[in-house]
Amino acid sequence: MRDIYKKPILWAVLLAFGIVALPLLSFAAPDLTFSIPNYSVGVIEEIGANSRVIGSGFLLDDVNYVVTAWHVVFDRATKQQRRLFFLPIRNLGTHERPPLLQMTPHLLLEERDIAVMKIEGKNLAKEPLVRGNTTSLRPGHPVGYGGFNASRTTFTLSADLITAILPSGDLRFLEIRGVAIPGFSGGPLFGGGETVIGIILRGDSRPGADGKVRFEAATVEQIPQFLLTGANPK
Repeated sequence: MRDIYKKPILWAVLLAFGIVALPLLSFAAPDLTFSIPNYSVGVIEEIGANSRVIGSGFLLDDVNYVVTAWHVVFDRATKQQRRLFFLPIRNLGTHERPPLLQMTPHLLLEERDIAVMKIEGKNLAKEPLVRGNTTSLRPGHPVGYGGFNASRTTFTLSADLITAILPSGDLRFLEIRGVAIPGFSGGPLFGGGETVIGIILRGDSRPGADGKVRFEAATVEQIPQFLLTGANPK
């Protein structure tokens, strides 16, 4: 089972030439349609004296593995690995709380800020998310992203536009300006349907005058495809 719904976005364009700026123009962009398999996204909780949500994660290629950010798994200051559990969300409007799933590290890429965690025990998911094609992405392309409410039971999606594509050597990062959603670090960047085109890694802590924050996502090619075979890349 999966949730399918359309998320309209407001596309804003500002044109400027020299010191003369045209007024801000707003018009409706094509809707993004999401089709998200149940239990394929979730929050990542640190279990301890004070349990807390520290990020998001998602199933990609294989339902037994959770992709998230390296800095969610490790404390940057101490370099100590956190004790983490994955709490998958059944669907986008549910208040049902499934059991926490313990995870162990499977692949840690500190230089890319990406981690893949192996789920221990039975996972409820039947389908993972799939990789999208990023070759045609350009500034102005609509994307989707999500976060969780305070009770960690509801996953809410938002949609905005890519504002810039930032090359870094052979890698690419997508810059987006959007609403600040708690716990979205390590979560998926959707390209529509059930496709993932990136993983959210970092962002500004404070919103700008427009109420939005700038954040960056690494393109999905940076996540190794070893999940299809279960073998670690060299």
